[in-house]
Parts: sequence; C-alpha cells; structure tokens
Amino acid sequence: MRIASLVPSGTALTLALGLQDQLCAVTDACAATGRPVVVRSAIDSGRLDSAEIDRQVSAAAAAGESPYRVDEELLRRLAPDLVLTQDTCPVCALPGKVARVAAAPEARVISLSPHGLEDVLADVARVAAAAGVPERGRALAAGLRARAAAVAARVARLAPVPVVCLEWLDPPWGAGHWLPEMVSLAGGADPLAEPRAMSRRLTWPEVFCSGAHTAICLPCSLDLERAIAEARAMAWPEDWAVWATDGGRLFSSGSPALWDGLEILAAILHPEAHPIGPDPALAQRVQ
Repeated sequence: MRIASLVPSGTALTLALGLQDQLCAVTDACAATGRPVVVRSAIDSGRLDSAEIDRQVSAAAAAGESPYRVDEELLRRLAPDLVLTQDTCPVCALPGKVARVAAAPEARVISLSPHGLEDVLADVARVAAAAGVPERGRALAAGLRARAAAVAARVARLAPVPVVCLEWLDPPWGAGHWLPEMVSLAGGADPLAEPRAMSRRLTWPEVFCSGAHTAICLPCSLDLERAIAEARAMAWPEDWAVWATDGGRLFSSGSPALWDGLEILAAILHPEAHPIGPDPALAQRVQ
C-alpha cells in the first residue's frame, strides 16, 4: 500500500495509524520529513503579513483558483494506491476536486472533509479500513473518545466561560467547523461561533461587544511564535485575557491533534480544574 497525502490531516492520520512506511508523498505543510513533496502553497505565508495573506487568499477564491500547486507528474510517477485529500475548506488545503484530477487514474481517492469531531473519527476509520488496518482505526478512535470524555467530565459542573476563538486576526475570523464543539467540551461558550459552520469574517466591534472577556488566538496554519506576535500587536481591552496558541498544530487540521487542542482549551478556560496549565510550548497568555 502506497499512500499519498495531499493534505496535512491525511499525513497526521497516516502517522497516527502507524503507516509511516506506506507514506510516499506529502505536502509542504506536513510534519513528515524525507517524503517527496507533491503539493506546495502558492502563497509565501512566512514572508507576508496576515492582512496580505488574507487578501491573496480572498483574491484566489474570488477568481475560482486554488492557492495550492500540485506536481502532477511526480504524483503519477510515485504511483500511489491511496490518495488522501479534503473538501472541508478550499483555503486551508488543496481542494479535493484538484486532487482527483491530479491523482493517478488507478488510485483510490478518499476525501477527508470533517465538520465535527465525530467526522474526524469517521475519517480515522475510513483511512484505516482502506489501508487494511481497521483494528488500528478502532483503537485510535476509542482512545480519542476517552480523552474527550475525560475533559468533559472535569468541567461538567463548572460554569461555561464566555470566550471568542479567532482563526485569524488581521482581519478577525471567528471559529468554525469543529472548534465550537471543542470549546463547548472544554467548558466554554463562544457567542460568535456556530458548530459545524464555516468560519466567518468578524469585525473588532463584534468581538469586543460579544460579552466575552477572553480571547484565544489560534491562527489557521500559523505556529505559536507567529500567533504570539500577532496577538500582541492587537489593541485589546484592558480587562480581556488573551491567549495565543499553535493554531497550525492544534486546531487547523481535522486530525488527532485536535484532541491535544481540546485539552489545551480546557486548561486555558478552567485553570481550577487543570492546575498544571497548558504546555507553554503550545499556548501562552499574552495579556
């Protein structure tokens, strides 16, 4: 079995299932090293500020173009048996329709398109079954469900904390897809988010008049260092608690890393139930 992952969540799932030896291709945003890269972003996020990244992504979307480029020749030469792609968000990763055109004709294509945590667990089962290791999928999903249940149990009797989670800061974008569900499980309530819905652009007056006094900045695909810098650059009300997190690692991708993010959210929102606090390598308070 040769697996080509054209989306970071596919790579994360493949590794979590212990299938690293079957992984034959990845994207430039994947954590796996030593594998051929067949998908690259056309936007240099490391060189551009957030406002310019948003402008370029919005322009590509308006033009009906993908901000990702596929090396179709290399992908076909690698001859994968299974190709993992996504249809959740055309901005965050290569759209599935592009991947299907690029994939070798004989390859099976699975679209990982979750909108909630149970959808992610269903993707775990699908990938495991397609790769011939269904028992690994069942074990992984059971472990993740147990972790979510443990988080929910610790905060079950505590009052929900009003919080605004921001997937981008310049301009501000609210939480979408699985994030509102994660906030609820972690003992919070985001007044600007709707479970399983797409993230939406906000205004700062909306944020500051939401009734929340806590913000968690988890910019899509960006690391903790970048999140800290951008959060500190914003003009927050003095009475707000502001946290920056490694959004790219913990929240952007429909993968098992979301359960790490869930535990981080719970530690931020309810320190009384999590006295150790979040790992400072993954989340830090900036105000």
